[in-house]
Amino acid sequence: MFGRRKNSNAATPGNDDAATVADTEQAEQPEKSEGFDFDPQDGPFDKSAVPDVEAFYKDLGYGYLNLGTIVLGIPPNAQLNAALSQDGTPEFHVVSEAARVIPRAFSAPRSGGQWRTFMSSIREQLDKQGATTFHEDGPWGRELVAEQSNAMLRLIGVEGPRWMLEVRVVSTNDKAEEAMEQAREIVGRFIVNRGTDPMPAGELLPMDIPEEITASLNQARQQLAQQQAATARSAQAGSQPQAQGTTAAPAGAQPAAPAPNAAQNQAPAPHQAAGGSGEPPQMKQRKRTSAMNRLHELDDEK
Repeated sequence: MFGRRKNSNAATPGNDDAATVADTEQAEQPEKSEGFDFDPQDGPFDKSAVPDVEAFYKDLGYGYLNLGTIVLGIPPNAQLNAALSQDGTPEFHVVSEAARVIPRAFSAPRSGGQWRTFMSSIREQLDKQGATTFHEDGPWGRELVAEQSNAMLRLIGVEGPRWMLEVRVVSTNDKAEEAMEQAREIVGRFIVNRGTDPMPAGELLPMDIPEEITASLNQARQQLAQQQAATARSAQAGSQPQAQGTTAAPAGAQPAAPAPNAAQNQAPAPHQAAGGSGEPPQMKQRKRTSAMNRLHELDDEK
C-alpha cells in the first residue's frame, strides 16, 4: 500500500533568517515562492492546487478527514485517531503499521525559513532532555531525528505559501526505516488550506472539527478533570497513584489496532469524507507535553 518516495525532488532548504514575529501583509492567492521546501506538484498540497478534495482522495483510494485548515489523507491500511493533550489541544494521528504520524499546520512568513527556527528550538529541548539527535535529508529538506532506548521520533517540516507543516513521526527503533517511508508517503498526501486572512507567523492554524468528534473531546475533557481531581484527593490522603493515561471509549467504540505507541490506545475514526460522519474516535489525554516525552511513552511500554 505504501510506495517509496523519491528524495531526488528535494527543494533547496529554506532561508536561514529567523521567522518574523508577524506576517501582516495583504492576503494573496498562494503560489510557489523562492525559499520553500514545498513542491506544489508532489505534495503536501496547498488547497489552491486541489479544487476537488473528494475526487483527489477517491483517485488515491484514500479516506480523508477535512479539518478546514488541513485535510488528512488516510491510506487504506491506516487508521485515524484523535487525542487530547493535557492543555486541552486536540490533535489527530494517522497510524500506519509502523508509524504514528501527528501533523500540525502553522501560519508562516511569506519569506520562508520558519522550519529551521522551529527545528533548532526543538533540537535544543531534546538535547537537554537526554535524547540523541541528528539531522537527515528528506524529500522536503532537513529532518530532525531523536532516539532514546527503543523509541524513535522524527520531525518533518514542509514550508508552503504562508504556511508551515510540522509532522511528528513516532515509531520503535526496529521499524524506523519502514516508519520513515510510510510517514513521508502520508505527509505527501496532506492538503493545507491556510486561508487569506493576515495572521501572525508561527500561529497554529485553527481546525474545524466535526461535531461528533468535538462531543468526544468534551467527554474526554470531563474525564480528565475527574481523573485529576481523584489524583489530587489521593495525594492529600497520603497516597499518590498514577492517574490513568487513557480515557475510556464511548459505548460502542472499537479498539484500535496495535500501534507503535501502545500507550495511546485510541479507537480509530472511520475513513470519512469531508462531512466527518461516523462514530467518533476515542479520545486520549497525553500525560506529558514535551517532544521528548513521546520517546518516554514508547520506552515505558518495553
